[in-house]
Amino acid sequence: MRSAADTIQRMGAIREHAEQLLAGRLAAIDDLETNTAVIKDLKQQLKDAETRQATAWSAAIQAGWTSHELDKLDLAQPPIRRGGRPKGSRARRSTLSATAADHATQNTPSPASP
Repeated sequence: MRSAADTIQRMGAIREHAEQLLAGRLAAIDDLETNTAVIKDLKQQLKDAETRQATAWSAAIQAGWTSHELDKLDLAQPPIRRGGRPKGSRARRSTLSATAADHATQNTPSPASP
């Protein structure tokens, strides 16, 4: 039979081993967290730069430059972002509803013939 002191010592050894295992896992999380923060920051920087590029493009057009001239200067037009909900979403919803209704009527047993 083990004494209380042996049990406490064994529990301490188990806890120490668990903390060593956990330390390795925490190091991996720290690295992941750091890189995730870097990516988030870079995405925001890219979004800000794209906004500034679009503003500069508009200013160049208003100053008299044409899209063709800017393209010749290797200054690509920024992508056009359209706001709001996609136009196809309403049609897709009605199609899904119709499909669900068709499916429900197909799975309904028909009355037996006399």
